[in-house]
Amino acid sequence: MQGQEKTAFLQAIADYSRVLGDNDAYLKVWAEFCKKEKNIALLRQYLPFHFRGMRRISRMFNPEPFLMFTRYNKRVKLNTIRCESHLELLQAVLAEEFDS
Repeated sequence: MQGQEKTAFLQAIADYSRVLGDNDAYLKVWAEFCKKEKNIALLRQYLPFHFRGMRRISRMFNPEPFLMFTRYNKRVKLNTIRCESHLELLQAVLAEEFDS
């Protein structure tokens, strides 16, 4: 890299370093990222398929009413990823499916 591209890259690295060194700034940036990525994360977890343009569609509407998330299935998902044994089971099952 040279010139303006190099300067922009080094500035971005300096900004990331500053944020990572300040816990309050990190938490703020993380919360903004989560808010921005919420819809695509939910669509990827609840739809039985993935397609090009999914991110664009996720920006256009809130998928929660469309996918009819229930309090129960949100809790099940959360428990699956929080509980170490459930997460290990899910990882093993998916790895077996992928490796088959």
